[in-house]
Amino acid sequence: MTEMQTIEAKAQRRFLIISGQDNLAGLRRYLGPREPKVIKAALKLWRDQSALISKEDADRMVQTGSVPDNLLRAWEQQNSDFVHEVLVPEWIEGFEITSNDIEQRIKRLQQKALLPRAAIQKWVNDHKSGLITALNKEGKEAIAAVLKTANEIGLNPYQIGLLLRSPIGQQGNIFIGLFPRWAKAVTHRYWDLCIAGFSNEQAWAQSLKYKEFLTKIRGLMIARTELSEAYNEGQLAALRETGETVKKQWATGGREPCLKICAPLDGEERDLNAEFSCGKQRPPAHPNCGCTLEYELVR
Repeated sequence: MTEMQTIEAKAQRRFLIISGQDNLAGLRRYLGPREPKVIKAALKLWRDQSALISKEDADRMVQTGSVPDNLLRAWEQQNSDFVHEVLVPEWIEGFEITSNDIEQRIKRLQQKALLPRAAIQKWVNDHKSGLITALNKEGKEAIAAVLKTANEIGLNPYQIGLLLRSPIGQQGNIFIGLFPRWAKAVTHRYWDLCIAGFSNEQAWAQSLKYKEFLTKIRGLMIARTELSEAYNEGQLAALRETGETVKKQWATGGREPCLKICAPLDGEERDLNAEFSCGKQRPPAHPNCGCTLEYELVR
């Protein structure tokens, strides 16, 4: 460090806005009461989408290898309703809660702070479009994965039909709500059970239990990731409104995915609008990410 840099460093004073540990605790308090509601809504979405598959739809998918347009349109509308009716209100509430908190912290430092209402609406509009598109794409790709895997391992049309539509009197579906690779794994589970001597219907029932376990994980993933998006974006947007020089530092969450993926980011410091080494300006860095940021005002 040069003499001039040393003088500049001494002249700078840092005012802690929110510590990493406080913010991690705040994120957990925020997620706790909200995650169950989103998970419940996601599971209902996938049950409703399963219920729309008729025998004719399943037969057509077996024959053509693709989803009928009417079914795709219905699923896309349900995905859109889920995002608009469940996630958008949660995003807006999270944005307002966290940006209000930052606003109060900044005011205690005698700085200007305004609730970033325009930023809230822009972020919601941009983010919801991307999420709806992703949900629609995942549904089609999950079906493609089931059909491709089923044909590769030699399932007959009746068995493939079972994977696409519940047996009469049963509820559930082998692939709705799953990532394509998870749908492929459940298809393999079904075939392994058939090979082990289970009847087609017994193998379907056991595979469905595995699928339901995975959809609960998927529901939690959506809830945690999407709520964390709003939590972290609200803080960042509020600090941008101040026009002040702010430093941010990555604070890694204690959950296993973060310890594996985000460990190299822990303690990494950047200017407010700069990207971290992961290519993002703030958490979450991956699905299920429980990281937050520490903020300091530099004067």
